[in-house]
Amino acid sequence: MLIIEKRDHIGGNCYSYDHPGTDINVHQYGPHIFHTSSENIWKYINSFPDFNNYRHRVLTTTGGEIYSLPINLATINKFYNLTLTPDEAAEFLKAKISAMSSPKNL
Repeated sequence: MLIIEKRDHIGGNCYSYDHPGTDINVHQYGPHIFHTSSENIWKYINSFPDFNNYRHRVLTTTGGEIYSLPINLATINKFYNLTLTPDEAAEFLKAKISAMSSPKNL
């Protein structure tokens, strides 16, 4: 396998090292998340470091409710208190978009 890296170490932004004198593991570029949808890549990359079972979940709040981001079907259904299918949600959002004269964030 050929690895091309412009820095003097492999790992990209996920690189970490043990600090001399303290043996504390330091994330050189701050914490980063590795993710892939390829089972082959996941198996390969797991042959090197130990990964924890971190799952990145982004949430937002408005009106005392918690919603998942990025916006998906569950977010739309919860926000509008509906149980739309994907096709129904597409039509619902088309109607909402045309009715908005000045859109804004949550």
